[in-house]
Amino acid sequence: MAFVVWDNPPVVIGGGSYLDELAGLVGAANVFHDIAAASATVGLETIVSRDPDLLVLLRDSATAEPPGFLRRPEWRAVRAVRQARIVYLSGSLFARPGPRAAEAVAEFRRRLEEAMP
Repeated sequence: MAFVVWDNPPVVIGGGSYLDELAGLVGAANVFHDIAAASATVGLETIVSRDPDLLVLLRDSATAEPPGFLRRPEWRAVRAVRQARIVYLSGSLFARPGPRAAEAVAEFRRRLEEAMP
């Protein structure tokens, strides 16, 4: 799986982040875990080469509309996009560590199970 927080240029979440830690707690592997920074700008080619089976996208709101970049032809090179395996995380529950971390882990696990039956 890969966390994508911006699309142009692509920005992903690395191993130095709270979200990467949450992924580990739910048993998921962030394909950018080896990046020590919390986030990093990468080329789309790098995302394709790491071949994530799932994309986790962060949102400011609970909007139902998928982001436009998922409809761009170049993003179809990403397996998770072709297979429509996208998980959306929004709100303060996933923004930073806090007393609701256990709730964030449970909710993240639930969303991953729905996306990857």
